[in-house]
Amino acid sequence: MKRTGTPTFVLTLPLVVKPGEDRTLVARMEAGRRLYNATLGEALRRHGLLKQSKDWQRARTIADKKLRSSEFQRLSVCSFL
Repeated sequence: MKRTGTPTFVLTLPLVVKPGEDRTLVARMEAGRRLYNATLGEALRRHGLLKQSKDWQRARTIADKKLRSSEFQRLSVCSFL
């Protein structure tokens, strides 16, 4: 079933900057992009290692939902420290 959406619009305004400001903005955006991608890559790597761990596999077999959830939470917090 198709979702009904509310009417929306997008307003695009050109950014007018001086040539020196343009170089600064491009350099800062590129630095931000690289930092974001490096951070995302590291988080994905750690997540993959976490899911491969024996503790994670053992936690998946816990029947009690509250206990399983708390175990996953504990493992997630410990892996990113």
